[in-house]
Formats: sequence, structure tokens, C-alpha cells
Amino acid sequence: MSEIIKEISSPIIPVIDSILVIPLVGRYEELRAEELLNRTLLNLPLYKAEYLILDLTALKGVDQYTFDFLQKFKNSFSIGHTLHICRDFNRT
Repeated sequence: MSEIIKEISSPIIPVIDSILVIPLVGRYEELRAEELLNRTLLNLPLYKAEYLILDLTALKGVDQYTFDFLQKFKNSFSIGHTLHICRDFNRT
């Protein structure tokens, strides 16, 4: 059951050919962040993704670890691909 919860808590959503969206929901501690990064990198070839959009709208508890994680995510993905990070800054 915990594997299903992990998978749906940050789903990898194919939007159209070569574009994936991952909404980041809640807080990301080390284990959850590493699992998401590993799962994403493993699935990129399956989706033939060239673009990845991270939606940060529901991200909670942004701290230095979160910034470092996002930088690591960006560096891991950027080899031959494009990463976009989206955030709804109009929300309070």
C-alpha cells in the first residue's frame, strides 16, 4: 500500500508526446525526494520525454533541502532535455 501512496503522491503525467508533468505535493524529505528522482529518471526513456514540467503549486515546507533537491533534479534531467519549473505565484 505504501508503494501506491508514494506513486500517486507525485505522479508522472504524460501530457503529449515528449512532455511530462510532475506535480510536487506536500513536503519532500530525503527518502521521498530520492525516490521521486530515481523513478523519474527510470521512466524518462519509457515516455521518450524531452521536456519535464515540475509544478510546485502544492509544494509545502520549502527550505534549503528543498532548494537543493530541485537543483539536483534540474542537474540530473538537463542532460539532453529541458526542465521547466512552474509555480502559481498569485496564490496566498
